[in-house]
Amino acid sequence: MRSFVTLTVLAALAVPAMTVRAADDTVARAKYQAALDLYAQRADLSKNLQAQGLVEEGLAAVGDNQLKFQLLILKARTKYWQGMNMPTSPKEPTMAVFEAAYVAAKDAYTTLPTAADGYYFYAISLGRWALIKGKLASLSRKGELMDHLNKAIARTTLAGDAGESIDGYGPDRTYGKMYKELPGFAGGDHTLAVRYTKKCYDNAPELALNSVYYAEALIDGSSTEKQLGCSVLEKLLKFEATPEALNPDRIPETIQELKEGRDLYNDEC
Repeated sequence: MRSFVTLTVLAALAVPAMTVRAADDTVARAKYQAALDLYAQRADLSKNLQAQGLVEEGLAAVGDNQLKFQLLILKARTKYWQGMNMPTSPKEPTMAVFEAAYVAAKDAYTTLPTAADGYYFYAISLGRWALIKGKLASLSRKGELMDHLNKAIARTTLAGDAGESIDGYGPDRTYGKMYKELPGFAGGDHTLAVRYTKKCYDNAPELALNSVYYAEALIDGSSTEKQLGCSVLEKLLKFEATPEALNPDRIPETIQELKEGRDLYNDEC
């Protein structure tokens, strides 16, 4: 009889615990949605910071692993956008934000290792960190960057898309940028830079950064390649007055990338 009573009490105690978990995930989901809505307004940097706060509140409550993964990816993305809008001098504060971005991405792929998203956002955040730190100073992390890109390519995203296609063929774009930026003795390769950036340009021309990186790689080459690079930029810069026509989901990034393309055109063409 005592055993039956004990089991009955334990069963009764388990019900509130299950209720709390369900309520927590409901709260976490609401925080995630509200953070997504704010992130959509990230051109106002204060909205991006508010989104970060809601993500942290969601992570404090979440129980479901897929929802946790989504929150962590959003955390990485908000940190990445924050870093993209910070000065690179002094280096340390901006590097710390990109480090927070790749730590969040690592937490994401640790939570859900079968999805490409975490590996990809780790790689691009590490790449930005390395660009700020300096090419040679961060050379020891080249293998780490490539490993995460390869893992992203080998998987599908949480949404079920090919990992290579994430963020407008972002893994190829990142490889192209890496081969363009590195000196030859450290693995830099003009042919590979052009090959990778052309691939993302051909497959996702609506993403402005693909045009910028492809043109940048071409301009480093022969006079014929440079001429082609300038024509790629000319085609891109037709959208300066209508950035929303390229990709309506990433207007703030497109505006920045169009400026980058304009600066490159003015300097090289």
